[in-house]
Amino acid sequence: MEHEVVYYVKCHTAQLAKLVESMVLVRLHKYREVVNRDRFVLPPNTPLTLFTDVLEEAIGFFNPILDHKQTPQCASI
Repeated sequence: MEHEVVYYVKCHTAQLAKLVESMVLVRLHKYREVVNRDRFVLPPNTPLTLFTDVLEEAIGFFNPILDHKQTPQCASI
């Protein structure tokens, strides 16, 4: 298996999805598997929340502008 999606979040628009993606890529940069690939390695004995919290915080940055829990799926890690 090349990779496995383990978590989904929701966004309101494609524009928001792009912004969230950029924020997450910057925050998780040090966990990249390989340069120029958007795939990350969770350090041993580290909970998945290390990554999922970054995604939720990026989406939450735009609240209360948007309520991401009532919009279509758009991002995953």
